[in-house]
This record gives sequence, C-alpha cells and structure tokens, in this order.
Amino acid sequence: MINHIRTLLLNRSADYFTNSLYTEYIPPAYTPYAFDSELQRVRDLLIPVSLDATSENLIVASILSILDAPDLAEYSSQFDTRITYDLSDIMSSLLTDSSVTVDFNKSSTCDLAIKYKLDVIADPIERGLNKWTLTRNTGSSLLITYNKRNTPLVVPVTFLSGNRTNDINLLGEYLRVYFTTPSLTLTGSFNATINAVVAPAYNIGAVFGALKTLLADPKIFGRVFRTTGNDNGAVTELRDIYTASIELPVLFGSLVLAYVWQCQQLAKVS
Repeated sequence: MINHIRTLLLNRSADYFTNSLYTEYIPPAYTPYAFDSELQRVRDLLIPVSLDATSENLIVASILSILDAPDLAEYSSQFDTRITYDLSDIMSSLLTDSSVTVDFNKSSTCDLAIKYKLDVIADPIERGLNKWTLTRNTGSSLLITYNKRNTPLVVPVTFLSGNRTNDINLLGEYLRVYFTTPSLTLTGSFNATINAVVAPAYNIGAVFGALKTLLADPKIFGRVFRTTGNDNGAVTELRDIYTASIELPVLFGSLVLAYVWQCQQLAKVS
C-alpha cells in the first residue's frame, strides 16, 4: 500500500485519529488541504460525511486494496516510491470481521466475570467504533456510559440459574454482555470497558455508480482528469483507462487515482 495516497485520501491531521481504536501512520507534520467545490463533491461520495475516525480508516483501507491491484499499482507508486508500507493485519481483518475487546478490572471482593455474545447475522445500526463503560451503580443495577449517547444509562440486573445475569443488549441482538457470579450478587467494585468496531457499510459498486453519475458533468470530469504538468502523463493514461475499461475495480481505481493526483496539487506535502 502507498502511505502517501492514504494520507491524501484521508486528508486528516495525525491527531484527528487520537480516539480511533485502530489507525495507520500519518506524517506528524501533515496539514490538511482545502478542497475546491468539484473535488469536494468527489470526496463526499468516496468518504461519506458524518463518519467517525475508525470508519474513515476502514473505508480508505478498502479503497487502497483496490489501488494496489496490478493494473493500477504502477500509478500509485509514482506518488512517492520512498514511502510504502503494507496495510496492517488489524485493519485488513476489520474489513471483513468485527472486533470486540473487553478490559475488566475489579476489587478483591468482587467475584464477577464478564462475557459477551456476538451475533454477526444481526445488522447493527451503529458503525465504526462503539465504546461502553460498565460500572456498579446501586443495588443490582449497572451504570452504562456509551460514546454515542450523551447521558449514562442505569440498567437493572437480574440473576438467572447457572450463576449468571440476564443479557444486557449493547448493540441490540448484535452484541450482548452478561456477568457470571457464584454469589449471585453484585459485590465490590468493578469497571468494564468494551470496544466494538463494526466495519462501515461501503459498497464499491454503489459508490462508483454515484461517482460515474457525478462525472457525467463535463466540469467535474475535466477537474478530476485535469493534467497537472508534473504527472509524466499519468493522469492522461488514467483517463484513457477510465473511458476504455469495463472492469469495475479498474474503473473505480483509475478514477480515484486521478482524483488523488489533483489532491496532491492542493496539498503542501514534500
């Protein structure tokens, strides 16, 4: 994968991803550039607005997997052959699989253990990074804070046979947690932090369809495939690939690479 292309596609400073569970390298000195109106419209289709940092990372990771294909890799490497790296195993796995991590701390007088159930058939509404903190409230109830809800939620706990509590839905039927406890009481103090990363719904075919419709506007097409004078003919070749190919990944990739060439001209990157 080409680090430089990833940086240009995201167009975020490194500190933007401070609260993202997983991220990849962005040069610390990188300064985001301002889009013109034509390129902004392309950007809004490539990386939808109102996504969290984790979702943006995952979408760009899926785009990079296309740009690294043999038909397109030579154009990617023309950006900067010095800065290359492979997509991390974590990011690759998150493109197809959800990730749940649990951190559980408790006092010596607490006999709880926490378990979770993940039903990947259920479709969660909340994508990206979901984070909960569960602590004891009063009596048999929990105080649950959630990074996508403004106020904590008090949830009562009941005890079932088999030394366990009832299920507590975090993402509907998709993700549930429960506690096991030999004493069948909430004793002592505890703190559970649960992170769940759900890959954003991103259909390359649908995204390309919207981009193709957008580029039917000659002004947008001309802006994306504008020759830059220092691209060694790459943008012209990418335009020819875009107009001649019938393969979706190649069509999508040639368009994205031409777009990134234009972004390169806006960026102040050495």
